[in-house]
Amino acid sequence: KIVPIKKSDLQLLVNQQNIDPMQKIVQSDLAKSAPEQLQKQVFKLKLTEGTYKIDYDYLGQHMLLYSTNGHISIIRLKDFELVVERKLTEHIHCACFLQN
Repeated sequence: KIVPIKKSDLQLLVNQQNIDPMQKIVQSDLAKSAPEQLQKQVFKLKLTEGTYKIDYDYLGQHMLLYSTNGHISIIRLKDFELVVERKLTEHIHCACFLQN
């Protein structure tokens, strides 16, 4: 299960690394400074189908990733396994997981 970084934890990382708060922090800097458990949750995606947006299911076990150009995929976050991937012929303006 992915746990988001709390603002207080981010401030702690900034203080520990002596980073100027006005300096731009990139993801690679955060990954190096993050606790070991959080470092295991870092992953990279190469996204080439335009602007992407994401949504998570209710339990945070799956990530829905979609582009405005019609690319859509679901990733299981436990093991970062691709569950499904489709290239649609329509533009996607919004997507979400539905729960009963």
